[in-house]
Amino acid sequence: MTDIPLLNWQPPQKVVLFPSVRRRAMIERLARSAAAAKDPTKTIRATMDRLRASHARKDVHRSAAERDLRQLEDAIWARVAALRAQQGRTA
Repeated sequence: MTDIPLLNWQPPQKVVLFPSVRRRAMIERLARSAAAAKDPTKTIRATMDRLRASHARKDVHRSAAERDLRQLEDAIWARVAALRAQQGRTA
């Protein structure tokens, strides 16, 4: 009988991506609260820390979670900037 090499099977990584419809609502909500806060950086950092802990509890692969959270944070900051620019035009 011939030796057959064994495959190195690994379970699939768990990746939790927010559905895009839910993500838009979440980004809008978080951006509005950050824009209204005295220190938006602190507000967004606290939110990201909370979401990072949630991903860790759900056993999401760390690099996938960090990539997802970085994209989410970038989207929130872009929306905060848009909200502030909009406030500047209406004020």
